[in-house]
Amino acid sequence: MEVLKRMPIEKQTPVFERLAKIAEVRKLTDKEKRLYDESLKNYRDYNNTIETASKKGFEEGFDNGKLAERIKMIKQLKAMGCDDKFIAEAAEMSVQEIKEILE
Repeated sequence: MEVLKRMPIEKQTPVFERLAKIAEVRKLTDKEKRLYDESLKNYRDYNNTIETASKKGFEEGFDNGKLAERIKMIKQLKAMGCDDKFIAEAAEMSVQEIKEILE
């Protein structure tokens, strides 16, 4: 309690709000508690799903951007007269993949 007294009032408010929520949850009946816990789990699952999907979308977009840059490099090297084997080594791809890109 001494620590709480030393906290600025704007920092105390969230602490009291959290304590009020905890007190409210403790007053619930067993059935209400189960429903509350299930609702909380669903909420957290939903947030985790959205977060995971956002990360995956970002990573896919990033990977697509890297692939686009690699294809651009492959076409530039070909335009400069480099052979497919050299381009494949530079792009860390197979000669067959290079040929498919250049078709």
